[in-house]
Amino acid sequence: MDNNIYYGEYKIIGNRKVTYQDLNDAPISTSESINYLDRDIAYLQYGLIYKEMSLKEYAFYKDEQWYHKNYRAELIGFSLEIDKLEECIKAKSNAPFYPATGGSLNNPANKKDKNAIFKVFGLDGDLDYEGNLKLHEEASQFKVLCSESDVSEQG
Repeated sequence: MDNNIYYGEYKIIGNRKVTYQDLNDAPISTSESINYLDRDIAYLQYGLIYKEMSLKEYAFYKDEQWYHKNYRAELIGFSLEIDKLEECIKAKSNAPFYPATGGSLNNPANKKDKNAIFKVFGLDGDLDYEGNLKLHEEASQFKVLCSESDVSEQG
């Protein structure tokens, strides 16, 4: 949630529908839980996609290179990074911006880690946001179906 938008601190000059394509560059955060009431999980959040696993399961990956890097991206607001904006416009690319975001899973330099982490959480680092949202929704529906069949078998 962006508190600045929620509390009306920005002047609204227009709007357009947000598309899945707009979310391709949404921050990706993965880490051990930040919730002190539920410390036994690791999570991955990417837009509306939120996945969890137990820390015990997460610890199986401690020998992986990505495991010891900080890919936590907790944001409650945003601001325009204008320092590199002109360079990005001239290059028609976000490439000039990425050195400032070395620890971001959106940075192409971290593609190998992104692919490995997404695989661990049942996603695909080569798909766009919409493709991963579909994977997430399918997995969630399958989980619900399995839970319902467990209940009906017990009843």
